[in-house]
Amino acid sequence: MPENATDLRLVKRQVVDAFLRMPERSRYIRGMISWLGFEQVGVPYTCAPRHAGKSTYTPRRMLSFAADAILRFSTSTLRLGLGLGFIISGLAVLFGLATTVMRLTSQTVPGWATTVVTVSFLGGAQLMVMGIIGEYVSRIYDEVKSRPPFVTQDGTLGERAGRRVPPPRQYDQDR
Repeated sequence: MPENATDLRLVKRQVVDAFLRMPERSRYIRGMISWLGFEQVGVPYTCAPRHAGKSTYTPRRMLSFAADAILRFSTSTLRLGLGLGFIISGLAVLFGLATTVMRLTSQTVPGWATTVVTVSFLGGAQLMVMGIIGEYVSRIYDEVKSRPPFVTQDGTLGERAGRRVPPPRQYDQDR
C-alpha cells in the first residue's frame, strides 16, 4: 500500500467491479484496492489548512483504524506469539543448563532454579501453542474472507474450485 494514501481515488470501472465482487463485509478500502493489484498512480498534493471545525478522527478512532489495517492484512501479530514462545523456551533451556553448571559448582540456592526454569519453559511452550493456534486461525480467516485467488487485468476475479464468484453489486446512484 502506498504511504499517506487516502480513500479518495479515481478508479476505472473494472477496478470498481472487482472491488464490489469481493464478499467481505468489513472493508478496509485502502488495503483491498491495493490487494486487487491494478496499477496505481499517486497524485501528490499539499493539504490546505482546515477552514472550519475539527477532524472527527479522534486518537482512539485512528488507533482503531490502524488496528484494522494490521489485523486484516497481516498475520505477523499471530506469528509474534510463536516466535516469542520459541525464544522464551530457548532461554529457559539455556538458563537450565547454566543453573546445572552452577549447581555442580555449589553456587546456587536449592529449589529456586528448578522453579524458574520450569515456569519459564512452560510459559514459552504455552506461547508456542498459542502461536500455532494463531496460524490455524489466520488460515481459517483467509478462507472465510473468500477472496479470489487472483484478479485478471480486466477485473475478472479468479474462481476457487467449486465456488462461483458473485456478480458485481449494483452501484447505488442515489448516494
